[in-house]
Amino acid sequence: MILESLSNCQLQIGRYPPFIYDATGGGGKGIIKFKYPDGAYNVEFNIDSFRIPSINQKTTKFLGLPIPPGLEIVISVKKLAGKLNPSNGEVKLEFEADFTLTFIGSMKAPKLHIKTFLTSKSAIGKRNIYHGNGLKENGRIDLVALANVQKTGNKLLDLFLGLPNEALASLKCKLLLK
Repeated sequence: MILESLSNCQLQIGRYPPFIYDATGGGGKGIIKFKYPDGAYNVEFNIDSFRIPSINQKTTKFLGLPIPPGLEIVISVKKLAGKLNPSNGEVKLEFEADFTLTFIGSMKAPKLHIKTFLTSKSAIGKRNIYHGNGLKENGRIDLVALANVQKTGNKLLDLFLGLPNEALASLKCKLLLK
C-alpha cells in the first residue's frame, strides 16, 4: 500500500488564517497488519521512510504570499497507523509527529509534538470545520485532523502561537492498495 500526499492542502493553528500547503512528493509505504471481520484493514506505515515535505517558502503560502525565506518547519513522523475500510471508504489513522521550526538557517524553536487522528470524516475546531472525503475508486482521499497543541515552554513561541491552542489540517492524498 502506498500513500501519496498532494497539493492544495491546508494547515491552521489557533486564530491564524489557514496556510495553503503543497505536500506533493510526500508519502510512503504501508503494510496491512491484519483484516477485520467487516473487511477493513489494520494498516501501519513505515515511519523510517515516510516523508512529509517541509513547510517553507516553496511549499506554503499564507494570505496568498509565500512564507518568508529562511523560515522552515520540518515534520518528523513518529507514528502513522490505523484502520482503512475499502467497502465504505472510511479511514482513521493515528498520527504522531514532531514539528520543528527553524529560522535564519540554524536557529531552532522547541518542537511542537502533535498527536491526533487523520480521518476521512470531519474535524470540527473552535473556529473552523474541515471536511474529509472517503476513499474513492481512483485512490483519492481527503484526510482531516484536529490536534490540541500544548505549550512548548518557550514564552515567545507560546505567545506567538497562542499556546495551548488547536491546529487543524486538511490533506489531499492518494492511497494505492498494491
